[in-house]
Amino acid sequence: MASADTSDIPTRRLRGDTVLILLVVIILVGAWLRFSGLANQSLWNDELWTWDTASMGTLGEMLTESRLARGEQTHPPLYFILQHFVVRHIGDSETVLRLPSAVAGVLTIAAVYLLGRRLYSDTEGLIAAALMAVVLFPVRYSQEARANSMVLLFALLATYFWVDVLRSLWKRERPRAWPLVAYLLCAMVLAALHYFGLYLVGLQGIATLVICLVGARRSVVWLPLLYLPVVLVYIPWLPPMLRTLRMKRYWAAAPSTDPFFVVFTYMRHLYSRSDAFTWMFLALYAWLVGRALHEWITRRRDPAAEPATPHAGLLLVLWFTVPTVGAYVKSLVSTSVFYERNLSIAFPAGYLLAARAIARLPLRRRYLGVLTAAICVALTGHLMFGLRYYSSPHKDQFREAARFVVDHPEYHSDAMIIGVCYGKRFFDYYFQRFGSSLRTEVHVGKEKTVPKVREAIAQRNPRYIWVLYGNFPPERPLLDYLRAHFRLVTGQQYPIRAGALLFEAPRRTAP
Repeated sequence: MASADTSDIPTRRLRGDTVLILLVVIILVGAWLRFSGLANQSLWNDELWTWDTASMGTLGEMLTESRLARGEQTHPPLYFILQHFVVRHIGDSETVLRLPSAVAGVLTIAAVYLLGRRLYSDTEGLIAAALMAVVLFPVRYSQEARANSMVLLFALLATYFWVDVLRSLWKRERPRAWPLVAYLLCAMVLAALHYFGLYLVGLQGIATLVICLVGARRSVVWLPLLYLPVVLVYIPWLPPMLRTLRMKRYWAAAPSTDPFFVVFTYMRHLYSRSDAFTWMFLALYAWLVGRALHEWITRRRDPAAEPATPHAGLLLVLWFTVPTVGAYVKSLVSTSVFYERNLSIAFPAGYLLAARAIARLPLRRRYLGVLTAAICVALTGHLMFGLRYYSSPHKDQFREAARFVVDHPEYHSDAMIIGVCYGKRFFDYYFQRFGSSLRTEVHVGKEKTVPKVREAIAQRNPRYIWVLYGNFPPERPLLDYLRAHFRLVTGQQYPIRAGALLFEAPRRTAP
């Protein structure tokens, strides 16, 4: 990986007004997909963690007393600090909580265009922006109260400015002040948003060191200026980070040891979980690799040809593969972190490589535009109708389970609510949104729930017992205990990992 100089590669140039019109259209389509139905889905488990953490009384309490501070929430604090101020000064509705991610998602479309233009040309930038606008996971991240959408944005921005710094270092020139400062700020934000953001910044630091040692040894003096501030920012957060790193269990399953399965699954995440699109883009990647090899061999055989210089393709290939391979190896030897949300730091490189492959097809410009438009229309159709993204639930249905309880007021008097989920206040969020005074009295997790529930029922002796669950079902021993000693009155199981059960106690003290 080295300079992103691509002067030796022919590019397709577009008129400035045409580029602007196409970019505006792409951004508007992406904005429509991101802002449409922003509150259609219930907040799911991780989003409720965001609300639960961000809605603590003061910023100091959030940073010192929450699961975040104890290292149980596996993220740095910056996103939660932002959401703390959003909740405090704007509100905590689903739309408001998700709004920062939606805005970041729209900006990501513009950012990938800028990076594509810097590495190649307007053509690649527009194609990459079009892909980013319509594929599943960038849209989904933009509609969640989680850090992933901002991670995508700042991964692109950091890389955009990093490329400028690399060019200067490779040419043994002093980096320009503006890109240097901009990269430093974006890298600090990226690292403070997500531990995999820190991972990407660390890999960029290693790549910068290698480039300096190979081609510009005197430029090594710039490394402390680039990366020491990132280290200093993390010093106050070292204790929670170290506790997170020492976690022996993480909910993500260990990845398969079948390399073909791993690669294909990873590619399916990039391209909207579609086998057809995955095969198509794998073929495009193969075409790009074949063409690059042909050009390299041609240069080797022709002594008069200009020698190949390190360029954008190598940078993107390394960005696309190294973070993913590192996460895969780590997941095989220790705690698994091989999960698409973590791996999304490499997604932009995949879309940029796909854009380059499409741009280099032997087609006239108008046919290239038609092909790109057809691919994006097909991806949008798959998102809306194949996946039914806007018309069917795909997040934990906490809202629907809480609504079921609220809609049965005849069972509210002398009722106890047991919440089976990761956070005690998760269902309370929706009770508050519905204007209900109901609250979770007993919170249990996945294991050893019967003693706690038995003790609470014995102390309270309620007539009705509501069991609400989200993200995972109640454990079998708890259900067996309740069915053995209480009468099941009604219940509702929802398609996406949530439900509600109502039990009635006999006219006696609970066992």
